[in-house]
Amino acid sequence: MSTLRSTGRLFVPTLMTAAIVAACGGGGGGGDAASQLRQVPDAARPAGDGSSTTMSCVGGDASDHCSGDTVLRTDGGVRLTSSGVFVYGQSTTDGAVANDSTGLDPISTADAAMTEIRVHRAAGNGPVESAAMLLSTIGISWDGTTPRPRIIEAFKRETTGVTELDGTGAILTSRALPAVGDLSYYDYNAGTGIGTQANYANNRYFACPALPCAAGTFETTGVSYVPGDYRNTGNDPDRTTAHRNHSDGDVRAGTTGIPAPDSKGFRNLTLYGYVDANLAAWETKDTTFIDEWTPPSVTTSEQSTRRSGIVAFGKTTANVPASGEGTFRGIAYGWYTTNGASEPIRYRAAVRVVVNFGAARQADVYVENAVAETGGAAVPVAIVARAAFGDAGTNVANYLQGRIDDGGTTQLTQGGLGARFFGSSAAEIAGSFNLKNATTGAATVGGFIARR
Repeated sequence: MSTLRSTGRLFVPTLMTAAIVAACGGGGGGGDAASQLRQVPDAARPAGDGSSTTMSCVGGDASDHCSGDTVLRTDGGVRLTSSGVFVYGQSTTDGAVANDSTGLDPISTADAAMTEIRVHRAAGNGPVESAAMLLSTIGISWDGTTPRPRIIEAFKRETTGVTELDGTGAILTSRALPAVGDLSYYDYNAGTGIGTQANYANNRYFACPALPCAAGTFETTGVSYVPGDYRNTGNDPDRTTAHRNHSDGDVRAGTTGIPAPDSKGFRNLTLYGYVDANLAAWETKDTTFIDEWTPPSVTTSEQSTRRSGIVAFGKTTANVPASGEGTFRGIAYGWYTTNGASEPIRYRAAVRVVVNFGAARQADVYVENAVAETGGAAVPVAIVARAAFGDAGTNVANYLQGRIDDGGTTQLTQGGLGARFFGSSAAEIAGSFNLKNATTGAATVGGFIARR
């Protein structure tokens, strides 16, 4: 039984200064950045309200980190939750088989989407022992009409079973998987095309009781953890990864036996973390317009689709300083596509954040030297942005936000950036951003995490 739990409001439009250099827009160095920042007004400061902007995970385990389960507001495609900010994008060239959807289009307008990340660490800032992603209303439908059931992905490898939420919101993995042929559970009716979709979601059909797993007979190997050098003298965060093949929506479970481990898609989670801040990059590939679930009135063929997102979350700062300055250094991570239709490139970059905690209440964010995660080739994403945060003593003192719009003078022209301070006295910072050129389709969905 997993104890990963979460419970889980604010936004005033702001003017944000930004220079984004990408695709054919050129490089982006420190001198250029400073020049761009001086040419525009300071970012407007977010106003406080009565909403909670501190982390509160169901169960109160001090080793749990969670992003919050409610979107408080959206601006420029960046969504604010009680203890995080997140962005996401969708594939643009979907196809007829499970693994061929490509492209990336940031979702820049408010919608009902909710993405939540939960992690549990060993005591004393130890390794991540379990991680989960919960995704709902992200534009995926099995029947072409209704949203698919909420994705509850806990990367549980040891047993088969059903992954679900209990009445408190805790993730449970203890319920046994109903037997093949149990038509009271697997109630899909081939004659009518009707059944309980929730009974075909979040089922674990294959187990891996001990590593290494037998080839072809497992869905996941669980989480993998590599400590970061910030634990010594560097700024590189811990890195945790997880992958799972899934069969969500496959109706064969109740009739002809269990589906293949990857019959309907897969999920990936890459998690970077310091002591209190986390940056999660998640990806899910799912099958939509599934033949068995789609009524005759819907003529779209069965195809795959993909969603990718970034969540910055953790133990938000309750005592943000009211004076002084600070420089944070760390990494940025995300996806980039040159035209919206090409396969997104995963990239990693250096990030530097210079913060004025005094009267200005603003931060300058520099994302530089982006390279592909695989192969190390340069990726043309460079960001310079100024964001503002709330007055000391307000509930938005730990929240930075702004809308990016550089008037079309560079390749990636519109989007948003949001960030949070984490830890005692704002020792860490992490944020999410999305940018797009509406003409060329070039786009990025990414985030950053840094410490001082």
